[in-house]
Amino acid sequence: MLRDFLIIAAIFVISTLILYASHWLFTPFKLQLIYQNWDGPSYVVIAKSFYNPELIDKANTLRLPATHFAAHFPLYPLFIFLFSFMGYFRAMIFVSLVFALLFLYVLYILIKELYPKLNPLLVVLPFIVITPRWFTVYHVGSSEPVFLFFIALALLYMVRKKWWLSAVFAALAQLTRSQG
Repeated sequence: MLRDFLIIAAIFVISTLILYASHWLFTPFKLQLIYQNWDGPSYVVIAKSFYNPELIDKANTLRLPATHFAAHFPLYPLFIFLFSFMGYFRAMIFVSLVFALLFLYVLYILIKELYPKLNPLLVVLPFIVITPRWFTVYHVGSSEPVFLFFIALALLYMVRKKWWLSAVFAALAQLTRSQG
């Protein structure tokens, strides 16, 4: 299982480096397009202000009303804040990438437990790059990787009949996105 996780991590890191290197080397904006994509900048505003309207006014480079940010749930911005020592936008990307990799690992375990005859590595590896939307979503600032990680954990513990842990992870998913 460790060997499989290292393979998943290696493919994940290589694909990520290729994407970021292509932006860094071949676009005049470097990683700026990645930083400003999706809802990432909105989550950075929340991470800097935690919904305080006065702080939102100071951190809001998007020129959106303070009420706009109430639609964004707090767990992803909290993780951005925890890693903000590396810069808010770098932290935003870092959190998305780490949770995407953790999600892939939990998905691997879930598939292994639900379908013991199936090779979970052959399911998870294509999942890293096969859908362009998912590939894009976990490389920009978005709460989807955090959400999917907690949903996968909730499902894993539901399969294991550990109801309280499943409920805790489902609640954390709810703190990430409204679909939770």
